[in-house]
Parts: sequence; structure tokens; C-alpha cells
Amino acid sequence: MKSLYYRLKEEGIEIVNHYSDLYFPVTPETTRILREDYPEARAEVFTNLITKTPWYDVFGGYDPHWEECERKGKEREAK
Repeated sequence: MKSLYYRLKEEGIEIVNHYSDLYFPVTPETTRILREDYPEARAEVFTNLITKTPWYDVFGGYDPHWEECERKGKEREAK
């Protein structure tokens, strides 16, 4: 199964991040995806200060952050 990040990206849902945290808007579609396909995701709701709308924050859900950490780790091991 795809990660939540890649699923949202595939669906064309707006994604932003802060380090490893994944942020995306609360919509009927994103709520359904979370509940049905990723019930284990640790999602909290916050108010986006720019749009004044509810967004999800999934701790550690931004895959590119972890992929970059893994790449850097392999570079260090190769030295």
C-alpha cells in the first residue's frame, strides 16, 4: 500500500510540510482517505493561519523528509 503522502499526492491534494510533519486540508475526501485507508495515521486538526481553514497535521508523514535522511545516511556510510 502507498504511504499517505504518496496517496494524497496522487489524488492532487495540496500538501505542505514542516520537516517531517505532513499538512493537508480537511475535506470530505481527505477525511475519508484517513479513516478508511490510514486509520493508524496520527492526525491532528489545526487551523491554517493563512487560509483560516482546518488542516490535518500528520506527525512524521512527509516521506521526502525521511527519504532525504536515508540518502544522507548512506552518503555518510560510503565515506
